Amino acid sequence: KESKDIYYTIGNLGWQHKSGFKFGLAIKETEPLLDVGFNKKFKTDKLEYLIGLSIKSDLEDNNIFNIKSEVKKWFTEKINIFGLYKHEYYNDKQDFQFKVGVGVKLWN
Repeated sequence: KESKDIYYTIGNLGWQHKSGFKFGLAIKETEPLLDVGFNKKFKTDKLEYLIGLSIKSDLEDNNIFNIKSEVKKWFTEKINIFGLYKHEYYNDKQDFQFKVGVGVKLWN
């Protein structure tokens, strides 16, 4: 991750249940962190909504919180418009992104 003076490299290993809940271990540089969260995609015929929450912590001074939300409105099988929101809290720093655009699915 490299943005707004937030610099780190992280690796994740874990398990995610079909309900969307997940837990595992994250390694930030050499620091082990507990990783818990929720990722779930909800779909209807023309609408797709993704929500993601993630907490990584050593329960002391290394804390990373991520929130992600994405909505897609499909017009055809391959073309959509989307809105994306991401927010990250890393110890005392934070970064957020908001994107709106057109998506094209190249492969099935």
